[in-house]
Amino acid sequence: MTDIIQQHHGTSLTSFFYTKAKGKEDPLLHVIEEKDFRYPGPKPQTKEAGIIMLADAVEAASRVLEDPTPKRIENHVQRIIEGIFLDGQLDDCELTLKDLHAIQKSFITILIGIFHHRIEYPERTQNGGSDKKLPRTDEAQPKGDRRGNRGITGLFKASQ
Repeated sequence: MTDIIQQHHGTSLTSFFYTKAKGKEDPLLHVIEEKDFRYPGPKPQTKEAGIIMLADAVEAASRVLEDPTPKRIENHVQRIIEGIFLDGQLDDCELTLKDLHAIQKSFITILIGIFHHRIEYPERTQNGGSDKKLPRTDEAQPKGDRRGNRGITGLFKASQ
């Protein structure tokens, strides 16, 4: 487990901080080098460590995804996995292109499930949809019998 923790960032670039530093760079005083903004590694050595790296990167980047439509999610996941692959971060683990395709598909399915919008259902009404709303549970009981409607155990119903 400790190995995976050490490997899950590999030698990847902390691009946010690198880009920020490059924007403030004064070549006469100090040259900003990419190597100074990379994790120390090592790169993932096992399939499991590689999958953790991919999952961590996809999850973190997905938190800021605007308007997460299925197509945007698909492009987002593809871009992240492709970037990690092209950066050579997966060179030392045994993940195949077939594995990467399956992982990508799985991540996309999971994220679409997380980000899909649920429709808002109207309140339930009496008489098959008339505008008369059903009374609250405590109002439906006769005044002297309100304790009787506490579900199976009564644990999840407020005391009367």
